[in-house]
Amino acid sequence: MTPTRETLLALADRVEALTAPDREVDAEIMCAVFGYERDGTMFYGKSRDYVLERDYYALEGSPQELPSPTASLDAAMTLVPEGRGWLAGYGRIRPDEPLGGAMITRIAAPTSFAPDAADKIAEAEAATPALALTAASLRARATLTDHPVTSDPPPALDGGSDG
Repeated sequence: MTPTRETLLALADRVEALTAPDREVDAEIMCAVFGYERDGTMFYGKSRDYVLERDYYALEGSPQELPSPTASLDAAMTLVPEGRGWLAGYGRIRPDEPLGGAMITRIAAPTSFAPDAADKIAEAEAATPALALTAASLRARATLTDHPVTSDPPPALDGGSDG
């Protein structure tokens, strides 16, 4: 099922409001973006399955733990629409602003550190850079019509060990 623009924007708003990683929000994001089917703590994709929280004693070949884009920049990067650029940062200019910020750009390699407004697709501010990049990616996906739900996250997340 393809997520609606409204679903992705609502998820982005929820992510920006978080003050820490949230596994249930991770689950909603991964189902919306990658089309997983959820059954309790199991997630079923076309080519691999995941579990929400991995058992410490899981055997080799057991499903991997579901990626956590609200906790990890590596996982958040998989949400950036293919062929698009991104910038993420940590720090604040004003005392009242969040610590994390991110922007998704139309081109994969912005020509300067401050891409011009025409290059920007989406941006977000949140408590951490991972939360900001996740929210900005969800907004970008809501804005772009050429990025339907994909079957599984990129292979980069499959490189971890099973132990």
